[in-house]
Amino acid sequence: MLVNIAVISLKNGDPRKVIEIVNLYFDHVGGIYGEENIDLIDKDSQDIGPLCRANARYREECVNVSNFIASAYMELLNYTNALLYYDRAINIREGVPLISDIHANIGGLFSLMGDYHNAAESFLRAFWASMHSGNKLDPSALVRRAILRPSILTGLKEAVDVQNLFVNRINDVLKLVEFGGAEWKDYSNEIFRVKAGISTWEDIRAIPPLAQSLTDWASGIQTPHFYLHYCGFHDRPIQELVTEIY
Repeated sequence: MLVNIAVISLKNGDPRKVIEIVNLYFDHVGGIYGEENIDLIDKDSQDIGPLCRANARYREECVNVSNFIASAYMELLNYTNALLYYDRAINIREGVPLISDIHANIGGLFSLMGDYHNAAESFLRAFWASMHSGNKLDPSALVRRAILRPSILTGLKEAVDVQNLFVNRINDVLKLVEFGGAEWKDYSNEIFRVKAGISTWEDIRAIPPLAQSLTDWASGIQTPHFYLHYCGFHDRPIQELVTEIY
């Protein structure tokens, strides 16, 4: 019941109520880290132990609830607490169906915080989680990674570099739309961050043509790319390139 109330409160735009209800839920099931074994109120927790342990049988519910409270904290602009609960949701168990959404949510959070590099890696992790989930592939996180760019730049050289990388990533996505990753040979581009260990060449080459897995490009992308003309460039050709994705 508490989970349902939290969902309704989140949909009603009442983040403080979500936080209140979810904290009560954690009290009932043994805490966010599953460290409390005394006086458990939840029947499942009484039978099998705290639900938020990494090996708990019903930990997916705890992952969902952690995602709810993190989203509530984001609405209140409390990014520190939001990140804490998103991280806990990730650490409880990799592989639950919602994990792709949580990685994408973390990417959105890092993007709001201006942490470009962690945002890029989180969006990529979301894409790979979707790829490995066994469900229909959702490429929206990869698109969000492609159109991500720093909003504040330090000088002309960085602006030019960012522009070039942006264009390369858009072209990469367009190739993946048509051909998938089977013939991927671009070892220099940073869209997949292979050198950082976020992606493997085997996974990249297993990507199917994205046009076959996507019905609505705009779904899940949430925010557009930052306008490049902010840097003083004539960027109409780049903007037109972006429209090809949509």
